[in-house]
Amino acid sequence: MKTLKTIGIVLGSLILLALLAALVMPKDAVIERSVTIQASADQIFDHVKMFNKREAWYPWGRNDKSMKAEISENDGTVGASRSWVGDSVGEGIQTITRIVDKQTVETELKFTKPEESKVNTAISLEADGKDTKVTWAFKVPFGYPMNILIPFVKSDMDASIGPDFEKGLSLLKDILGQEAKGIFGGYQIKTVNFPGRQYLGKRDKVKFEDLTAYFSEHFPAEVGAIMGSGAQMEGMPSGLYYVYDEANGFTDMAAAIGFTGFATKEGYEVIKVPAGKAIEIDYYGPYEEADKAHYAIDDYMKFHQVTPKMPVIEEYVTDPGSEPDSKKWLTKITYLLEN
Repeated sequence: MKTLKTIGIVLGSLILLALLAALVMPKDAVIERSVTIQASADQIFDHVKMFNKREAWYPWGRNDKSMKAEISENDGTVGASRSWVGDSVGEGIQTITRIVDKQTVETELKFTKPEESKVNTAISLEADGKDTKVTWAFKVPFGYPMNILIPFVKSDMDASIGPDFEKGLSLLKDILGQEAKGIFGGYQIKTVNFPGRQYLGKRDKVKFEDLTAYFSEHFPAEVGAIMGSGAQMEGMPSGLYYVYDEANGFTDMAAAIGFTGFATKEGYEVIKVPAGKAIEIDYYGPYEEADKAHYAIDDYMKFHQVTPKMPVIEEYVTDPGSEPDSKKWLTKITYLLEN
């Protein structure tokens, strides 16, 4: 009996010590990885804040080709969410809970399949001259007194999660390296000197769904007017875009054709676009997917802190009537710059 009593005292003491230790131990198991990127926090932050940009460097879609993700419309704001489903990645939803501009984005991860659990993540940026340290942290809550187990399970968690974080941060660093070379969204963006051009055009507010018909109506009339006036066409048929209102589904634009010499037509106007510094993309693909190239230019302008001036020029180099494969259609997209 004395021996059993001694054992009980020892066990009780050990349990008491464990409970006391748990009081002062961390309540979260934190797994984190960091990388230093040669870019400013401003240049990096959208890649961290926007779920649609995280898709380019998140590693899990590369590991599970079946994965499908859906992003809410308020992307990049507190409350925005990204839900996913896949064979090996299971199902869940990630929600932005806190944003500190150019510093931190915190999210809550809820896993629903194959098991239910909830964890918190944070990506933080720490600027150091021309470099920025990016730290990705994964925080698993352990309530008292279960937090006493953290030292025993953290190494296994680190071995499971850490490599994915390393891969993702490496991909993010590669993307920023490509952007430094003028490659955004897979498109090479060139700085050019736009020579200036005069156009014969028809300008109006046009619904997106009516653009094809608008071009079909006015391009032939402009060609006829230019040729009939003895002028020479310069370049291919173009769209000059002054306003692009996605919310209301219309654009203030001109269907226009460049020319040299003198040309006129009733109901049409001569539009002069002055020479200046510009950026340019050669986009190959169907017209309805050209928004990807425009988004790439938006990212370029934010990265280099330059401002566009209107109009934006789309020159439709390839004639769809002679090339049936829309993947081969070339559209030269030009943004004139204010600075």
